[in-house]
Amino acid sequence: MTAGLLVKALLQYPLVLFAQGMGAIIATDVAFLTIIFLTYTNLKQAYQLDYSRLAPVFTVNIFFALVVLASHFLFTLVYIPQGKVAAFTTAAIIGSLAVIAYICLSDRLGTSRHVFGINLIDRCKALLM
Repeated sequence: MTAGLLVKALLQYPLVLFAQGMGAIIATDVAFLTIIFLTYTNLKQAYQLDYSRLAPVFTVNIFFALVVLASHFLFTLVYIPQGKVAAFTTAAIIGSLAVIAYICLSDRLGTSRHVFGINLIDRCKALLM
């Protein structure tokens, strides 16, 4: 946690000078990635985890991120929100697409059965009927 805060403090000012508002976002992202990396390293050392078993989970998350970025890019080509309500609606639509994409990807790659012990799409169908 302290390392992430230190990385954020060191990167914040130069990146804001270089990239204005996006600089603060980039500094936060880099600090968060630092915390994630250190946490995974600590978990691996403490519990002797084998991350190769988690490859399907990482694959789903990478595909998920790409789907969210692509849908956001394509959606903003068609419509750019003007105002708070329109921005919220846009976020709700992209968020809904993201949840659907995550469920479909995790079912397709078998991750949901591996992690949760069930197929999420089959479970949703059973709940709706």
